[in-house]
Amino acid sequence: MKYIIGITTVNRYPKRNYLKTTLKSLYLSGVFDRSDVRVVVSDSGSQNGLLHVCDYTKEYYMFWDMLEILYSKEKISANANRAKLLKHCVHTGAEFVIYMQDDVVVRPDFLTHVNSFITKYPEAIMWAFYASYVEVLHCAERGEDKWIYPHEKYYGSVCHALRAQHAWGYACELKRADRREETCGGDILLTRWLKKCFPTRKIYASCPCYVQHIGEDSILSESHGFRKNQSFDKYFGESLKIIEN
Repeated sequence: MKYIIGITTVNRYPKRNYLKTTLKSLYLSGVFDRSDVRVVVSDSGSQNGLLHVCDYTKEYYMFWDMLEILYSKEKISANANRAKLLKHCVHTGAEFVIYMQDDVVVRPDFLTHVNSFITKYPEAIMWAFYASYVEVLHCAERGEDKWIYPHEKYYGSVCHALRAQHAWGYACELKRADRREETCGGDILLTRWLKKCFPTRKIYASCPCYVQHIGEDSILSESHGFRKNQSFDKYFGESLKIIEN
């Protein structure tokens, strides 16, 4: 298996949940028709987390047999949930781990574009498929298909890919931060880990973006109460149809 898509989720109720929208978008993009990918969803032990995940998949029966669901009996932090998810993904034996938030929609033939981008630029340490910077738009307008994403500007882990061994290292960084009860977000920890371990390796962002962030509230906002959004209204790519719940 070449790819595994890992999605962290939390029950945002009474605010809006987006998981079904994300899963349906993946389905419509053809992800579930492929034999070289699996999809895993990991809940952070939020109240009624089991009901949340089940409710947002049961009416789309085609999802159920194609998903692996990870639950937490107790409430865990967003960083701990991401660490758990990434380590589980690595254990599947996939070559690349694609991390995705539960509030995005993807472009048609998403995985085909991802595979082409990674294959074309194997020298990157990480491939980002969403970046809320106008430079992405400018590169696309010039006919360029990548933007070199400065480490210090990396923001919002909406969707990116890492090689399995690097996903494991990032997961360990997340777990260490969780044990120290650090409240910084996963994107900050990712940047810190990349600067420490791979200071000269580049992050490449796809131009245009391959996913559109649609969530107005980040996963972090439930437990930490900060960063209400991640520039969800800034999308530099062909406008994707928003699939309503």
